[in-house]
Amino acid sequence: MRWIPFLVGATVANELITLSPSISTNVNPVNTDQTRSSEETINDDQLFIGDDIICNQNECYPKLFEAKEYWQEVRPEQQIIAGLDVKMDLETGLREAKLSSKKQTEEYEDKSSYEFSQDFNKITDLLKTKDYAAIDAVADDLLEFSHDFKHGYKIIAHEFRLLKSLLMAQDTPLSTKLIVSSMLTACLRNNPPAVAYVQSVDPAFTQEIFKEVAELITESSKGQRGVLVKRYLSIVQAMSLQSSDLDETVLLKLCHWGDSQIKRRALETASLLFSANNPQSLHKRSDQSAQDAQQWINDFATGIQDQDVDELHVRNFFNSLQRIKQEFGKSVKVDSSFLNWLSKESEHRQQRLSNGLQERDLEQDEFDKSLIDSRHLVFGNPLAQRIKRFDDEL
Repeated sequence: MRWIPFLVGATVANELITLSPSISTNVNPVNTDQTRSSEETINDDQLFIGDDIICNQNECYPKLFEAKEYWQEVRPEQQIIAGLDVKMDLETGLREAKLSSKKQTEEYEDKSSYEFSQDFNKITDLLKTKDYAAIDAVADDLLEFSHDFKHGYKIIAHEFRLLKSLLMAQDTPLSTKLIVSSMLTACLRNNPPAVAYVQSVDPAFTQEIFKEVAELITESSKGQRGVLVKRYLSIVQAMSLQSSDLDETVLLKLCHWGDSQIKRRALETASLLFSANNPQSLHKRSDQSAQDAQQWINDFATGIQDQDVDELHVRNFFNSLQRIKQEFGKSVKVDSSFLNWLSKESEHRQQRLSNGLQERDLEQDEFDKSLIDSRHLVFGNPLAQRIKRFDDEL
């Protein structure tokens, strides 16, 4: 077996690379604006390429290669970010990649420059004199660029350590932290390469964010503190983290901090703990006391009844409630107010399903049916559901 190692060059921060299924030692960077359309079928390999996933006849896998510190196979048509170590077996055509060393990343950051280098160099100089008003002005001018996919990744790749130091420093005023947190959120949101970069150079970043939140919630949620906590939660959500990165204690405290919007954000983040894509979290939780699960039952049940909650949040909260209840059974209970809400929602959604005049939304219909069935099968008496179905058939 002959392996040829090579490093995917990181000369341009916004590059994504697609390794071709053919056996070749040439790896050419491909700009994301010139990649394939969001959905297409590769007839030769029988692959379907969507916005985020690639599927063959047997399975699906992420479109963006998720690099780790160890070697992993790069699947056909997967995209990888610049700067990874890549090797290929010339006999089998197998391609593998992993995160590059921290030293290589630091060298890349130190010697590279880009269109915003002067602006951030100015911020660095202003930090020496603690001129935060001037720093806010410069950072505010850069905010609009951080929303762009390419510029957002460049800012993260070059300035993450500077932005993090501003965010975490105790003497940084809240006004500056608000602008920096907005920039980080904009750079990371819907930007997998930027997220992958942060995870590779600073795996503990999210835990540090939660520590900042824990300090903030020791005082009132009014004013800039409440806004900053919302920005911090936006960063956590943008990182698309695994449940192991979430601090349940802090999230539970946020549910009772006195701000309904922050509670909604906290529950939305906590729903990752009970996601269908993360079954191990519930299995691990089942070995523990049901007391923590009951707390989440209570908070999700009250949060879902908020009149300001939209349909997307209703789905997330209800799915979390359903999975917790299915896992813990009689060990956790819902109160009468939630059961009354569920009864009214079931009737309303049943009427919508029976309305042949309304244009059908298959995803909405599927959720409505699940909610209706769960009223008895999960949160009530399963026998009542069987009786109801018998009556419907009659």
